[in-house]
Amino acid sequence: MGRSLIGFDINQNKLRMVQLLPAPLMAVEALPEGLMEGGRILQTEKLGEIIRRMRREHRFAGRRCALILPDGCSIFRSISLPPLPPEQLKIRLPGEFRDYLGGDGMAYAYDYALEELRRDETGEVASMDILAAAAHKESMEEYAALLSRAGLHLVRAIPREMALVRLLRAVDARPDRARALVEFGCARSRIYIYRGTHLMASKVIDIGCRDVDRAMAGEKENSAETATACREVYHSLALEIMKTVNFFLYENPQIEFQELSFCGEEGWEPLREAVLETIPFRELPPETLLPAGCAGEAAAGQCLMALGLSV
Repeated sequence: MGRSLIGFDINQNKLRMVQLLPAPLMAVEALPEGLMEGGRILQTEKLGEIIRRMRREHRFAGRRCALILPDGCSIFRSISLPPLPPEQLKIRLPGEFRDYLGGDGMAYAYDYALEELRRDETGEVASMDILAAAAHKESMEEYAALLSRAGLHLVRAIPREMALVRLLRAVDARPDRARALVEFGCARSRIYIYRGTHLMASKVIDIGCRDVDRAMAGEKENSAETATACREVYHSLALEIMKTVNFFLYENPQIEFQELSFCGEEGWEPLREAVLETIPFRELPPETLLPAGCAGEAAAGQCLMALGLSV
């Protein structure tokens, strides 16, 4: 069962591990500098030791595991295509990423998940919506080797967007509700706009908690200036989120939504305040996206995407 998997979300500064069976289990640990850079593993042995220790200390069970592909290792697309049998679809997938990968297409592996079949007035399938991903083969091999060193076996690796879609399906998100989710990250943040279980739009914004840390370091001699510099970072991110929302509403005038949630790195309370000041939306707690039994877990807001690996 998928829920017995150990899910990993690894980035430059944090390692998150989750497992849903036999009982919800979540662990988050800060990583020392120099282990990761831009999604690449720089110190495999050291990172493997940390994973082994966390697995032992927190009593994660089993060997089967899943991974959210780090930034720079994968590309995600939501695509509408004419109805195709699986063998033809797999042949066509690389071409759907040609403009994104250029001449480097052979370095990637491709996969997809069917999202929806659209039928015409006669009931015949007219088109198919799929969630498609291209993953860098060498990076996949690096992570599989890392996890193998830690005594684990990688059985699933997917982009963040696909992890969110899996989570939406698991919690049976209401099809009549469009919502936004803001994920506050280390080097960058993301906004996802979804309706029901359908991910309608997403955007990566190159602002994260690392920018807050830099603002604090640059103004450390004056607490008032530090507070001002940090607020400027949060408001810059809030403005980018507002632009994304406004563009989506301009492109989709028939859709209305005024609800959003937050997840990701710790310390996003100031970001939350800045966003809600900028966009008059109603906040929904991240618990609305949690599988059964996870609502009381303190680390759930940080591990939200990793939970999508295990549901």
